[in-house]
Amino acid sequence: MAEESTELLREMVSLLRQIAERQQRDAAMREEIAKAVGERNPAPDFEKRRVDHERRLQEIREEGDKRRLEDLEFREQLLTSLQRLIEILSRIQARLGEQGDGRDG
Repeated sequence: MAEESTELLREMVSLLRQIAERQQRDAAMREEIAKAVGERNPAPDFEKRRVDHERRLQEIREEGDKRRLEDLEFREQLLTSLQRLIEILSRIQARLGEQGDGRDG
């Protein structure tokens, strides 16, 4: 009976060793998989994202400033053109008024 107990204990030790080895292999495989996944999909670089975001915002601001300046220049040109047209129309109206005064007399 002592021999049977010893043999059973040896089998149990053997099975426990197999289980431990399998767990070690599985753990090593999980580490390899995690490493491979980590290499494919690295953790996001939040500092780089922040810098890129700030750069894009600055570009948008600069573009907005440029467009506002262009709009202001266009409005100034339009105002100048309208003032010239008003001046020309005033002259035409004055000439027509002079001609009308001359006909009446």
